[in-house]
Amino acid sequence: MKEGYQCLAELPDPFVFEDGSPVLQSADWQRRRSEIAERVVEIEYGGLPPAPKSIDVELLNRSKQKPFDAVYSQHRIIHGEHPEQHFRLDVLARDSESPQPVILTGDGCYLKVTHELRRDILDRGFALGIFSRTSIVPDIANRDCGSSLYRIYPGRSFGALAAWAWGYHR
Repeated sequence: MKEGYQCLAELPDPFVFEDGSPVLQSADWQRRRSEIAERVVEIEYGGLPPAPKSIDVELLNRSKQKPFDAVYSQHRIIHGEHPEQHFRLDVLARDSESPQPVILTGDGCYLKVTHELRRDILDRGFALGIFSRTSIVPDIANRDCGSSLYRIYPGRSFGALAAWAWGYHR
């Protein structure tokens, strides 16, 4: 069994709060539900790494994409307190001063967004953001604790899925 994981021989009573008091009325259920959800997230995913106090964004490249009549830009998303933790975000958007909603994917590692899909996203008035979640932490069964996100948050028990969600939040 992996360190930090526990086996429960018996499931806890869903109608008893963690402090041992019972759920007595339907109005109590929302609070108990939150306790259960927190526990499930912690057991299944290890919780999210903490949000940084700041994020810096560095423009790496910007160019016009003639086949799409759009602008392609690459950005480095940098953890403000720990600049060694960073990842690249690629953005394809119409050249406009107006805000555009963004379709965001962390599957840049698989390069699955076809030209047809890119054009469809742009034609519908959206921008496309792509990053490689595996550049945050690798997608491996025995996680690589040498990744910078694990190094800057030692002692945390988050897994790859939670680390990727952390990336989406940035």
